[in-house]
Amino acid sequence: MFEILSKEIRKCRRHAEECKRKSKIAQCPSAIQEYLEMEQRWLDLARSYELEMLCTKEGKTVTVEADKANDLVEKPRLAFQFEPVELARDGLTVATAPVLVPCDTRLTAGAAKRKAMPKGARIALRALVEAVAEAGTAPPASNHIPAGTKTVTVERWRTYTYRRGISTSEEPRARQQAFKRATEHLISERHVGIWDDQAWPVSEIDFDLNKAPRQANV
Repeated sequence: MFEILSKEIRKCRRHAEECKRKSKIAQCPSAIQEYLEMEQRWLDLARSYELEMLCTKEGKTVTVEADKANDLVEKPRLAFQFEPVELARDGLTVATAPVLVPCDTRLTAGAAKRKAMPKGARIALRALVEAVAEAGTAPPASNHIPAGTKTVTVERWRTYTYRRGISTSEEPRARQQAFKRATEHLISERHVGIWDDQAWPVSEIDFDLNKAPRQANV
């Protein structure tokens, strides 16, 4: 995963350098400006691929994961432990050195721990599962959406969430804010995937979709 990111970053920067080079030899002011704008867009894209790493330690296990990786559906995570290995023995004296040993991240409780899901986020996630089940379609092929995944537009997701009763207030602003808080939580906790205007559930949470949705006041 990290190798793929590095490759994409290098490719974006090569395109940016090419645009910069062309801007220096272009004769037309509008062409110069266009190349400079293209250079900036490639640099912005490269930055969107960059990672901010979060390192945590629980007991003997150290976990390193991507705290920021905007264009990844599944963010990279690596867990390891330092284990002593015997290098030499001389009578009663034993020489050892620490060796990094990878371990299964699913076995590290700290790495797998997630925040409790707020009520509003659970309503929004249930609405998304329902929307995909009833109206989901296969999006155009993309490296950012898992193959075979059905998605719905964020607007359709919003409509289903409002119908599910994300907010009891009749004020449009209150419903908008409730949906915003819920989606931010779901995306940051990797319960939901987002690319462009398409959304899809990532978490496998069992919902009874036969239960009729609650109608919001209109």
